[in-house]
Amino acid sequence: MRTNHPARHDVDAAGIETCGSAALQEISGRIKSYDWGSLTAIANLTGRNLDDVDKPEAELWLGAHMHGSATLSNGIELRTAIDRDPQSYLGQFCRSKFGDGLPFLLKFLAASKPLSIQAHPNRKQAIEGFSRENRIGVPIDSPQRNYKDCSHKPELVVAVSDFEALAGFREPTSILRCLDALGYSTRSDLYAWCQAQNLKNYYGQLLDLDEPALADLVQDLIRRCHSYLKSSRAKDEFVRESRNIIRINKTNPNDKGVLAALVMNHVTLKPGQGLYIGPGILHAYLQGTAVEVMATSDNVLRGGLTSKHVDNQELMRIGRFEHTQPILVQPRPVVNDARTQGFCEYQTPVDDFHLRYAKFAGSSSRKEAAISFSQGPQIVFCVEGAVQISSRTGSEPLSLNQGQAAWVPPGHDFTARSQTGPASIYVATTP
Repeated sequence: MRTNHPARHDVDAAGIETCGSAALQEISGRIKSYDWGSLTAIANLTGRNLDDVDKPEAELWLGAHMHGSATLSNGIELRTAIDRDPQSYLGQFCRSKFGDGLPFLLKFLAASKPLSIQAHPNRKQAIEGFSRENRIGVPIDSPQRNYKDCSHKPELVVAVSDFEALAGFREPTSILRCLDALGYSTRSDLYAWCQAQNLKNYYGQLLDLDEPALADLVQDLIRRCHSYLKSSRAKDEFVRESRNIIRINKTNPNDKGVLAALVMNHVTLKPGQGLYIGPGILHAYLQGTAVEVMATSDNVLRGGLTSKHVDNQELMRIGRFEHTQPILVQPRPVVNDARTQGFCEYQTPVDDFHLRYAKFAGSSSRKEAAISFSQGPQIVFCVEGAVQISSRTGSEPLSLNQGQAAWVPPGHDFTARSQTGPASIYVATTP
C-alpha cells in the first residue's frame, strides 16, 4: 500500500478531529463500478493487484460529491470537512461565487463499453426542473427523477489514451451522404426523417419506435455497415462511423442509440486533447481512458444506450437538436504569469472549473518543476510517474505516485517536481 506524510490534525470546537486545512493533504478517490467500466485500467493506474478487481471499475471520483466524496488522509470525507469549515477549505473567493460547496468534480474515466447518450440542462433549465419535480413530489432518490439539484453540468474530458466519443449532431447534408454511401433509398424511413433536415424530428421518431420496428431498423443498418466496410467504397469519410455503429450494437443490441450514432459527430481524441460539452449537447463516451472535470451536478437526461430512465419529452425539450461542431480544446501554455509557470491550461467558457496540465520529461540531470496558484482550492492528480509537491505554507511535502491525488488549500501555491522519470499531473481548480 502506498503511503505518504500524514497531514496535520486539529480538533474542532466539538472535539472532533479534523485535518488541518492549511496543509497539503493527500486525498483518496472513490471508485465507481458500472458495467461499462474496465477490469484493468483504474487498478493499473492506482497500483492495485488485478486479482483484487472483481467487477468493472468505471470512474475514480476526486471531489466532494454527495454520491462519492474523496477522503482525506485521516479518514474524514472531504465533503464533511468542507461542511464543517467552508471558509478554510473553499476560501472567500470560491464561496462568494459558488456558495459552500466545491463547485467542480474531477474524475478519471475508464470506458471499455459505451456510456449512455445523454444531455445536461443549462442553469435556468436546472432550476426550473428541480423546482418542478420537488413541487410534484418526485422523491430525490427516485430512478424517475431527472433533476437531482439546481445546477448545470458543463464538462471537459481530456484523453489519456485514444478516446472515442459521440458529441452533438452532424451537418444534415453529411448525414444524407452517409445514408447514400450505405445504400439507403430516398424512400426509406431514415432518409425521409433526415431529408427534412430536422434533427429534432429524426430523434423524436426514433424515441417513439416500438421494439420490433426499432430492431428491424437497427439490424438493417448493421447489415449495411458490414456491406459498406467490405466494399470498394469503404475508403471515404464514413468508415469510422460504420465501425463505431457496429461496435455500439454489439454492446447495446437493437438500442435506439445505435440509430442516434448514425447522425451524431464521431470524435477521436488523441492523448492530451480535450472535448468540451456544453448545455443541451447530446453526447456519449465510447471507449478509452480520460481525465474529466465538470460542474458538481447530477442532472442527466438520457437518450439511449442505457437501461436507466429515459424521459423522452424532457430530453426533447432541453436537447440541442441542430448541427453543432464538437468543441475540441487544445492545451495552451500559460504565459506571463509567474504563479503558474510550467503549466498548460484548457480554456472553456464556464467558471465552475479550470483545468491545468504539466508534463515532465524526467531528465536525469535535473528535476523539472512547475508552479500553480489559485484563489480557490486545487486538486492535484498524478496520472503518470511520480512527483513531489511542496508549498510555502510550511506543510510537509507530499510525494504522489501515479493514481494519487492531493488537496491544496485556497489561496496557496504549490511547486511540483518530477521524481525519477517522466511524469504528468492535472490540476482542477476554479478560474
